[in-house]
Amino acid sequence: MSGTTLDVSVVICAYTEERWDDLVAAVESIQQQSIPPREIIVVVDNNHRLLDRVRKYIPGVTTIENSKPQGLSGAKNSGLAIRRNSGAGLVSTAMPLLRGLPGFRCRWDS
Repeated sequence: MSGTTLDVSVVICAYTEERWDDLVAAVESIQQQSIPPREIIVVVDNNHRLLDRVRKYIPGVTTIENSKPQGLSGAKNSGLAIRRNSGAGLVSTAMPLLRGLPGFRCRWDS
């Protein structure tokens, strides 16, 4: 299925460099899915140093600063506001995807 993607945006919210390894693992897990999403959006909440680091060291993602009120809810909403399709998944940096994105599609299509 080379070249196939799901019409889904995955939003990952981050706020601290202390979880850098978790963020990288989450992005890599999503990028390595057998059917990847259309886009991965990393939203950085109130941390310019982390924002610069993501832009420099994590390729293949859209990286934005939280434009809503500070906190997880604002960061999620910032990411959802810029997605390029109707489907979206929110992923915690604490738990890289293990089941795969096709599982998202099955739940959404039913």
